[in-house]
Amino acid sequence: IGMSQRGGSVASHIRWGKHVFSPLIKKGEVDFLLGFEQLEAARWAPSWANSQSWHFVVVTDKAVKSRIADLLSGNRSAQAVQQAPALILACAEPGMSGCYDGAPVTDKGFSWYMYDTGLAMQNISLAAHSLGLATVHLGRFDAAAVAAVIGLPEKLVVVAMTPLGYPPADSNPVPPPRKALAEIVSYDRYGPPSASSGQVPPASSLDTARDKSGQV
Repeated sequence: IGMSQRGGSVASHIRWGKHVFSPLIKKGEVDFLLGFEQLEAARWAPSWANSQSWHFVVVTDKAVKSRIADLLSGNRSAQAVQQAPALILACAEPGMSGCYDGAPVTDKGFSWYMYDTGLAMQNISLAAHSLGLATVHLGRFDAAAVAAVIGLPEKLVVVAMTPLGYPPADSNPVPPPRKALAEIVSYDRYGPPSASSGQVPPASSLDTARDKSGQV
């Protein structure tokens, strides 16, 4: 997700989505894209017991991106992988996050690394947005085959990936529909809050307030 204009609020980045990237690259633009602000943001993401079980692979080679795009069978964002000047693959080592002495300590088993990696990926997207760049999180792909393409060691797995680049200058993203807060928020106990209790404003009033302020 991303926007065509540099900057903007964190909330605006979260709300707007874009899946199209400009294939045009100005001189030195790759260096700018890979200025590591996004990766530095990922490095500072929180993780279970500071385990930092992630590893990020940045792909700029067109041939490698094309091979990875071929492994996104049925994924409509495969074209974005080929068009964007850079592709960031988020990998992780199972058995670190959510574990002590190699054994899981929650009912989530060995899967807590998925949560940690998701936090890091969100940081990447927010940092990219602050620079006027676009991202889109991808998860539908042959992870084992992608791992083989990038020479990933067996102890690591590919969790997700995102193309990274500038959206077209004429892009006009439309925010995707979302459930109202009243549908997803409860207080003290699970259950639908009363609209008359004042706990959760009606979605229409939230949207109106955002529209009037020009911010999200």
